[in-house]
Amino acid sequence: MAFKFRFDALLKIRTRQLELAESELGRILREIFLAQEDYKSISKMIEQSAKALETGLSEGMSASEYQHRTLFVERLQSDRDRLLMEIASLEKKAEEARKKVRRCLMEKEIVEKLREKDYRKYLEKQKRIEQKEIDEISSQRYGRGMYGLA
Repeated sequence: MAFKFRFDALLKIRTRQLELAESELGRILREIFLAQEDYKSISKMIEQSAKALETGLSEGMSASEYQHRTLFVERLQSDRDRLLMEIASLEKKAEEARKKVRRCLMEKEIVEKLREKDYRKYLEKQKRIEQKEIDEISSQRYGRGMYGLA
């Protein structure tokens, strides 16, 4: 008789839940990475625009051009601030996703331990059955030998 775990369906569910939680965490971490890359890019653009603005001021630029560049830098700073808030929000989501992964992992490990315990019981039962069969064979041989049937 082969081993059959009584909660095999539950173990599959727990495994799938863990996979989904890990996938969600990965998606959030990817979003954080992309937002951080955007933040770096915008910061670099702000730095370059500020330098261009200083250069333009020293070389003499029109008031409309100055106003246009200033508005551009302000918009970039606004976008950078928005990204900072987005990154903070994503970090909170990532922490929640990490907690969910840990919880799913713990739930899966509980079912796996139960499976291991059931498997050990199964092996012990199989061992007892085999030992009983061996004892019966030995008894039969002994009995045959005593009565000259062997």
